[in-house]
Amino acid sequence: MNTFKKWLSYWIPQREKTYFSHINGQLEINWQDGKRVLDTAVSNYSYGNLQKILHYALQQAHFCPREVQSVLLLGLGGGSVVETLRKNFGYMGPITCIDIDPLIISLAKEEFQIERFAPLEILCQDAAVYVTNSNRSFDWIIVDIFIGKCIPDSFTKSPFLQHLARITSAKGQIIFNTMLETLSANQLKEMASSLADSGLATRILWQVSHTNNLILAKKVQ
Repeated sequence: MNTFKKWLSYWIPQREKTYFSHINGQLEINWQDGKRVLDTAVSNYSYGNLQKILHYALQQAHFCPREVQSVLLLGLGGGSVVETLRKNFGYMGPITCIDIDPLIISLAKEEFQIERFAPLEILCQDAAVYVTNSNRSFDWIIVDIFIGKCIPDSFTKSPFLQHLARITSAKGQIIFNTMLETLSANQLKEMASSLADSGLATRILWQVSHTNNLILAKKVQ
């Protein structure tokens, strides 16, 4: 049956399973372009266009695995960023993943076998609380936090962004993913300005795949 759905998915997406999360609402495992993807009712969460967007952002930020000893991923989804780091960039070091939704974590493990990409630490926790309380520092931080198409308001404000800068290592970098319809250009510029005030050089990748804007930030020596 899945072989048939995989074949059909090159023409039209095929539904495989549906779940309900008290945090994210409807979650769907679908076949699209021959791949299993994780979607909500309104957006792609993993392994679809989002995976291509974050792959592009990592390329633009010149991710070099030889120079990286730790990665923090805020927002796990199905784990496609982890797959990208391992398979496409050859990074084999530790990755810490934070997600508030236990169902998302369960799907990442059981449906997408994310644990095969060890060493991997997966914590079910509010990312804002984790970042605020963390005494660890990370060479790369990827922020990909959505509820549907919305980014919770606290993640766009200066207090969170300042803590994000604080836990970025001396030569560390941040990728912050947003959607065009989620935040205005002025909001995005204000976020970049907050990171710049915390000692990071920032730039914005506008309209990636015509759907997303991403902030790239790097610690200034």
